[in-house]
Amino acid sequence: MFLSACSDAPRDNPLDPHSPDYQGNAMVSGKVFVLNQNTPVIQARVTCLQNGLSVTSDSNGIYQFSKLDAGSLTLVCSKENFVTDTQKTVLQAGTPQQIFFGLNGYPFVISQNILTRKIDQYYPSPQYFVDVSASVSDPNGVGTIDSVWFVVDSMQFAMEYSPTTKLYQTTI
Repeated sequence: MFLSACSDAPRDNPLDPHSPDYQGNAMVSGKVFVLNQNTPVIQARVTCLQNGLSVTSDSNGIYQFSKLDAGSLTLVCSKENFVTDTQKTVLQAGTPQQIFFGLNGYPFVISQNILTRKIDQYYPSPQYFVDVSASVSDPNGVGTIDSVWFVVDSMQFAMEYSPTTKLYQTTI
């Protein structure tokens, strides 16, 4: 009878995924921009779900991950006041890949004005009015704004766009 014992082979090869010296050789880069525009999104966070690494986009919207493991990869791009976007891909070792994120921005209020009026001259009781106006914009362009509403508790009042004043307005 013959017995032999083997010890684990040394793991010093940098191409061995179990080696402490291992560094992946897949790479992904790309650009983060405002959806339907070529405007870069600065300081957007791009996170690799597989390893938890995150990078931020630079002043041109460019980001880059290097030394990743080949295989399936999920990237999540997020930025305050934008809808988060997710992209999935399969990375090949030694083959750089580009993934672009077009982020949809949330509309925002630039300014608002609320004016209340009471008119006492009408019989039998006074009349009350509320005039509301708002300047609203969207990073994707004002053409993407579908509607604007003035909300009080559970009541909603649609606001109409006035091309002359460039404001959304309603009177209640």
